[in-house]
Formats: sequence, C-alpha cells, structure tokens
Amino acid sequence: MPLTGVCSGTAQPRAGVETVVSITGTSLAGLLEKAGGKLLIPFAAALGYVSYQTPAFCAAGPATLPTLDAALWADWVLLSLGLPPVDGQALQKLQAFVAHYAWYGLCECTGQATPPPVVTAPPPGAEQTNRQIGPPSTSACVDIARGLSHLDADFVDPIAGDFRDTANLTPLFFGNGQLVTVTDSIWVGSPSVQALKLPSPRPTSIQGVLSNIDVDALGDLQSLYVRTFDAAGAIVTAYGYLAQGTSNTAIANLPPHVFGAADDSMTLIGEWHTGVAGGAFQAQVILNCAGGAQLPADCCPPDAYSQTLLIQIKNKLDSLSFNVSGPPTSWHDGVRHPGLTGSGRFVLQPGAVGARVEVSAIPPTVDENPGNPNFFFDLGFITPIALDVPLRGQRLVFNPQSFALPQFADGLAWTLPAGAVIDLVELLPVA
Repeated sequence: MPLTGVCSGTAQPRAGVETVVSITGTSLAGLLEKAGGKLLIPFAAALGYVSYQTPAFCAAGPATLPTLDAALWADWVLLSLGLPPVDGQALQKLQAFVAHYAWYGLCECTGQATPPPVVTAPPPGAEQTNRQIGPPSTSACVDIARGLSHLDADFVDPIAGDFRDTANLTPLFFGNGQLVTVTDSIWVGSPSVQALKLPSPRPTSIQGVLSNIDVDALGDLQSLYVRTFDAAGAIVTAYGYLAQGTSNTAIANLPPHVFGAADDSMTLIGEWHTGVAGGAFQAQVILNCAGGAQLPADCCPPDAYSQTLLIQIKNKLDSLSFNVSGPPTSWHDGVRHPGLTGSGRFVLQPGAVGARVEVSAIPPTVDENPGNPNFFFDLGFITPIALDVPLRGQRLVFNPQSFALPQFADGLAWTLPAGAVIDLVELLPVA
C-alpha cells in the first residue's frame, strides 16, 4: 500500500522507536496484537524474527497485502509447524502481512493522526489454529464411540446364573469426567467400582447405539445399560437399558434414559456372551446436557502467546536434537527464492540446514576456469545471518553450489555482481 493511501504527507517512526528494530518471539506477537494483526500471531514464530530500518520502512508506507485465501492460510499453518508449504512464496507473503501490520505499530503519519489498519479476517473455511471453545451448540456434551469385545469384560458371571461377560465401561467412556467409587453388589467379585459423578448442571439423559455386532454361534444377547446411584451411594436405577441386539439386523436402540432428581452418579455397563467365534460390537454413548453442561475436554486450545512460545520451544528442541543426533545424511528442497539480483537477505524457514544456489545468469565480467566443476571468480558471496548479525560467509564459485548452514543461522544474505541472477533454495532434513 503506498504511503499516500494512509498519510497525506510523510511518515516517521513513532516516539521511542529505534532506527533499526529487530523483533522476536512474544515481542512480535505483542506488536501484531497492538497493531491489528492478531490473526498472524500463531504464524509469527515461523519468521523467527523481523528486522526493519525504520526511517526507510516508515517512509515507504505499509506493505501491500497479498491475497489471503484458504490455500495460503493452509501454507501458513504448515510453516508454523515447521513443514514446507505448497506455495514457495508463502513465507514471503507472511513477511508482507507482518510488515503491513508492523508499520502501524512502529510508524505514524507526520503532522496528522494515523488511521487504524483494516483488520484482515481469516478466509472462509480456514482452519483456526487458535479457535476458542464456547458453550455447546447442541444439547450433546459427550458423544463417544468405542469398539468393544468380550476381552473388555472385567468380571465373569457377576450374578448367579448369568452366563454373559459384564464390564464396567465407565472409565473407558468417561475417563475425562469426575470418577467416584461406589459399592455395587452386582459385582460379586469386587463390589467397589468407578462411577461417573454427574456434572452440574445435571445432564438430562443418556442414550446408546449398538452397531456392527459380531455374535457367536449361540446368538446371545448383547446390551448396554446404566445403573444410577444417589448421593449416599444407594441404587436408584438398576437397569436403565440403552440398547440391545443379537445381530446387525436385530438391533434395538432404545429411547434415552432420563435422569431423575435423585441420580448423583452412574455406571455404564456392557454385557455380551463369551463365545469363541464372536461377541464384539461397536457402542456409541451420548450424554445429553442441559444449560451448557460439559464434561472436561481432553485438552483446550492454547492462547496466541502460548502457541508462539510452544513453537519456539519446539524449534529449539529440534535444534538440540539435530546437534545430538549429528548432521542429516539426506535433505529435500524447502522454500525457493527465485530471481535474486544485487544484494539482500531473507528469514530462513524453521529447520533449514543448508541452501543451494542455482545461477541462471552469469555476467560476462565473471572469469571462469574450466574444470569439473567449472570454477568462477568474483561471482559473489552467500552469508548466513543470526539475529541480524552476519556470520562467516562463503564465496560463490560453482554452479550450482550447496552450503551447510551454521547452527544458529536464522537468515541468509547474498551479494552478487551486476548482471548475475540466482535462485536460492532452502534445504530441509529428511525426517
């Protein structure tokens, strides 16, 4: 975006902003949130750091925003996970987005109020890397399916004269909820069993679905039912059947069992015959909740700052693991930076261990010594960067030529004579 689209005159660094600014980690996340680029925070760690010479950066105006579609968003997700994107320009487009919003955080119009940036929304259908959990949109707060067989039964013949295996499935289906111990005489071997403490507000009902029943030759009954207990541990409902069946063509999925006012906890029971040839089935359990009640989830989505820090920790661990295990013995192409001329630099994608230079145009002023391979004089230099500080570089003397990167390199710079054109390809280790 040209400066004239933001300021009527000139622009300058904000008060207190240094002439050269290098920003990493949570500082970059904080800048983006303050400047209206909050949607970029989950991806910012893929850049490692950004560096701007603020007088020229501010004078040029905000960077032009590339088109943000679902494909580019998916590529940014890959970059945030340390994986190569489909579009070789995805990293450069992310840099442009960050630079656009960083301008509003670092710069201001001279002599007039600086207008706020236009906040970019994620494209339709984009996977949200930092989606928030709100109240359940439906009445079902738990919907779990499990494949079961007679091997899951933990007691045989719990009731005299009953020849089915019976299992307390409560921990298997509701292990994320609050489990309590109740005494249930149905379990003649060990009457102390785990039950689910009903969450508050109280669920309205529970329902079950049986499918894919693989019965044995006896064709015995397969069933799913609940037993409920009051606050003192006394039985309220002995057999609240949810589903029964003897084959895939004879399944009776019954109406939901409605919880009563006295119900304080419950156990989910499955029973089936132990026949050698079968006794397996698929069980689905749905706990219907009122008023937004919800059992604890397995995990919750991280906030933007935590996600940025976790990605940085992952990248550091990857670096440490690389140094412990030794250098990679094979690699593949990562991001390609085509048509580079003169001099410049870019930020490496996380995990890059090397770079390959492909020279597409060699100026006539460059001397060439024939050999295997041909040796070029004065073709330029490739210099790795770490935290905006140059490391020892190497001369570009072959075409093509590969370079191994130092351990802490997070950027790469090039210097070429007039007329030289190269492609720089980042190299990633093969997992």
